[in-house]
Amino acid sequence: MAFSLVLVIIVISGISYWHLMRELDLDTRTQLLGYIAERGQREESIFNLAQDNHGLLRAEFLREFYALDHQTPVALDRLVSWSDGTERNAPEGIDPKTFDTVHEPTVFVQPGVEMTADVQQRLALAWDLVGRYGAAWRDRFLNTYISLPEGTMTVLWPGAAWGINADPHLNFQTEEWFYLGDRTHNPQRRTLWTGLYADPVTHDWMVSAETPIDDATGHHVATIGHDIVLTQLIDRVIADHLDGAYNLLIRADGQIIVDPDLTDQIQAADGRLTVQTAEDAHLSRLFALIQQMSGKYRVIYSAEDQEYLAIAHLAGINWDLVTVYPATLIHRQALHTTWFLVGLGLVALGLECLLLFTILQYNIERPLYSLLGATQQVTQGKFTVSLDTERPDEWGQLAIAFTQMTHQLQTAFTALEQKVVEQEQAQAIILEKSHALEAAFQELQQMQLQTVQSEKMSALGNLVAGIAHEINNPVGFLKGNLKPAQDYVQDLLDLIDLYALKLPVPDADIEDKIDEIDLEFVRSDLLQLLNSMHLGVERIQMISHSLRIFSREDQEYKIAFDIHQGLDSTVLILKHRTKANELRPTIEVEKHYGQIPEIQCFSGQLNQVFMNILANAIDALEESNQGKTYREIDQNRNRITIQTAVVAEQVQIQIHDNGCGMPSETVNRIFEQGFTTKAVGKGTGLGMAIAHQIITEKHGGAIACTSTLNVGTTFTITLPLIP
Repeated sequence: MAFSLVLVIIVISGISYWHLMRELDLDTRTQLLGYIAERGQREESIFNLAQDNHGLLRAEFLREFYALDHQTPVALDRLVSWSDGTERNAPEGIDPKTFDTVHEPTVFVQPGVEMTADVQQRLALAWDLVGRYGAAWRDRFLNTYISLPEGTMTVLWPGAAWGINADPHLNFQTEEWFYLGDRTHNPQRRTLWTGLYADPVTHDWMVSAETPIDDATGHHVATIGHDIVLTQLIDRVIADHLDGAYNLLIRADGQIIVDPDLTDQIQAADGRLTVQTAEDAHLSRLFALIQQMSGKYRVIYSAEDQEYLAIAHLAGINWDLVTVYPATLIHRQALHTTWFLVGLGLVALGLECLLLFTILQYNIERPLYSLLGATQQVTQGKFTVSLDTERPDEWGQLAIAFTQMTHQLQTAFTALEQKVVEQEQAQAIILEKSHALEAAFQELQQMQLQTVQSEKMSALGNLVAGIAHEINNPVGFLKGNLKPAQDYVQDLLDLIDLYALKLPVPDADIEDKIDEIDLEFVRSDLLQLLNSMHLGVERIQMISHSLRIFSREDQEYKIAFDIHQGLDSTVLILKHRTKANELRPTIEVEKHYGQIPEIQCFSGQLNQVFMNILANAIDALEESNQGKTYREIDQNRNRITIQTAVVAEQVQIQIHDNGCGMPSETVNRIFEQGFTTKAVGKGTGLGMAIAHQIITEKHGGAIACTSTLNVGTTFTITLPLIP
């Protein structure tokens, strides 16, 4: 139940968190939209007012401009030529602080400006209008100025004698606030705003509004300007923000006006830092989202950066005021609320558990203890129990049922005990029969091995004995007639020599026959041929003798036997497998025989053991040759080593090969009946099991196997000298 309550609390908390996130998302978007709209209108007002002022001043300039006589020079008495080539409306060397910048504009004329009558008329008009309108606007704007495209500047800037302090080398044509008035940079002839820059005279960070004035013919005659110092705006954008959020100002072309994290970089770039040159991936993604959106006020969500972007487009100045609001703020708020719900749920769970504990203690625990006590009595064989069967609730019904059950159990246990006694008696009989069957099975296995061994040896002995007998008859005939044949041949050769002596010059037919049969070669080769036949017959007799030794039929009792003779006969029988062929050189069989006496044994069975081990050794060598070239095998010859000795009153026989070896798992099972590592059809799994039985059971000896992979295998047989 508690787990269910916890699960319910978790599910409700998850749903609550999702619902809160959804509601907070909507509220956040609504609040951000209201905030950015109000903030955008407030920050945009000064820029809109500047454009309105320019409209008024432009209309007044044109009205008075058309009334001028552009062919008549104007006496500009207060304009003084300075030694640096400039003209200014103050004596050279004047202290700028003494100039009345509050009521009087300062005038600056670049060196080389031709002061024609038209320029004089327009400069005088600009001088007058800046003085009148600039004084009226000085409470809201830092300054008011009018520049002429020929290179003059008239500016009313309270507190700053701009025209007096200006550098004589200042080139208006390279300044954005100047060239925004020409037709090349402002073909639509509307009010444009400069980017962020530091004024070359006052060094204040500002932007400028520039409105060109053209005459009726489209000729550019002047440019009206307002400078707006952005120090307060920058401080306000950086400092005045929502909790956890921050603000940015970015021009539509990507120039960064305000970024709290890039202030130093903006100043280092003289205000010309852009989104592209800042190399800030986050800022680039933000700017891309701004460019994709339309509308004056909008709120978008950046899933990649998990933040809300509230954007106000300041249309007049073509800037975007952006408030970046991290989504983690509402996540945190949602988590706080969710944790509160979880805590409230846990408190409810605790109260529920306390109530449940009280109910369990009074209505379940006490009856349960009584039932447990009665159960323990039953498990101890005491079937007389005392429970409250008078209770009107379920516990009373359970007590009645439990009491009836104990009576039934007592009856059943009595019957069961009787059956157990009977079952134990039957089990004893079954166990006795099982032991007898197991002994019979083991005896059957031994008989099977013995039968296989006897039949195999009997069949092999009969076969080999028959072959030896059939070989002996013709071999005896050959050997008995070879000596007379040699004598007859020698007599014929002597006769030929006698003929040659008596008839040294035979006739032509005899000479031709001698040449035809190559008599000298026949004389020398015939005797060698007879000697070879004699050696071959003796070799066949040796093989026949070995076959008779190997196939010697065992008696019912042990006989004296020369172990070396049995090993030699086995090696001779397997010689056809050790000879060289086109795939490998000869398998070398090294014999290191010690001085051992004849032992009492079943010779045929021992020969079978030797045959199994040596045949397996040859198989292992053939397997190790797989994948090797003839040269590789020749460099490390296949070798079987047979060593005999008397060790501790026992005959020890070791047969070692340098084949592929066996893993320890195979060595541990090598003598199991039916176990084989050979492919299907090539092994029965009986050879080594029979060998083990012959050595251990028939002769009272021991056989062991040691092997190392890629090194070789050694079988060690020990037989008692005295049976």
